[in-house]
Amino acid sequence: MELTRSSLRIKVDGRSVTVEGEAYLPGYGSPDFVLYRESMLCWDDGEVMKEDDKSRVIDRILDEAQREGIEVTIE
Repeated sequence: MELTRSSLRIKVDGRSVTVEGEAYLPGYGSPDFVLYRESMLCWDDGEVMKEDDKSRVIDRILDEAQREGIEVTIE
């Protein structure tokens, strides 16, 4: 999982997807990162994502974030 101030890139089942979002400063009652589900339209290779793909990606993001101690919210 790669985080920037405005996106998260993750590999799932050998494919990568970049999800737009917003990083917040920790310690102010907000999550560390908010991801925008609606920005998940295509895999990084251009193939359109299906709803079950999006669900798998979200599950993977939340699992990895928990392991790394990052609070992520999906909107």
